[in-house]
Amino acid sequence: MVDSIDAFLRALREVAPSARTQIDAPMDPKGETFLDLSDGTFSTEVSYRPDVGFGIFISDSKYGQRPDEIYRSASKAAQRIVQLKKSYEQAGLTTYLTLADPTIDGPHSGEGRRCVGDQAAVCSAYREERQR
Repeated sequence: MVDSIDAFLRALREVAPSARTQIDAPMDPKGETFLDLSDGTFSTEVSYRPDVGFGIFISDSKYGQRPDEIYRSASKAAQRIVQLKKSYEQAGLTTYLTLADPTIDGPHSGEGRRCVGDQAAVCSAYREERQR
């Protein structure tokens, strides 16, 4: 089950209390909602679709662009926003997730970043190895 926008906003307030959010909600409750997030000089956009979850935009904005990362969990999406903000503050840019950077359980299956199908086992094995 996908978490709600309210759950995402609560989770975001917990991990980034100074973040500001502007919401552009659709007329159709099953439609896509867009959230513009900002915290200091960092800003990004998140989309929410009830049947999909939270889409985080990382790459430069282009007309018709879709989210770069998708999270079904509100708390994991909020954690990823904080991670992106820290990356931006340290390096002046935001970066994509890789299999070599498993700092939070990732999008899609919850088994690892961008891990689907057989990749989930690789991510799980990688995390176990790092914990030893």
